[in-house]
Amino acid sequence: MNFAANPQDLIYHEKQEGRLCAVHCLNNLLQGSYFTAVDLGNLADQLDEAELRQMAEGGFDGEDYRRFVASPSSNKDDTGYFSLQVIEKALSNLTIEMIKFNSKSSNLAISLRANPT
Repeated sequence: MNFAANPQDLIYHEKQEGRLCAVHCLNNLLQGSYFTAVDLGNLADQLDEAELRQMAEGGFDGEDYRRFVASPSSNKDDTGYFSLQVIEKALSNLTIEMIKFNSKSSNLAISLRANPT
C-alpha cells in the first residue's frame, strides 16, 4: 500500500458553497457526492407534508392549524438552510441512524458524554 499517496486521493471533501452546510456536511461525512440541495429540499418537502397532515388531524379550523399553514417551512429556507430533521431523514434513507449527543435514551450517547475521548 502506498502511504505517500496524495491526501486528496484518500479524503473526499466538498468546499463550502453558499449556505449549503447540510449538503456539504453529509457528503463529507459519507465521503462522496450523495446529496444535492435538491435532494434535501425534496426531503424537507416530504417532512413539511407529513407535518401538515399531522396538524390537519386536529381539524382545519383551529388556530394552531392556521398558524402552521401561514408559517414558512421549518425544514428549509431559501438560503440553503436545512433542519436537523432533514439531515436525520437523509441518513435514515441510507440506513444510518443519527444519535443525538444529548440523548437521554441512547446508551451510546450517554457513554460518549461520560468519556468523550
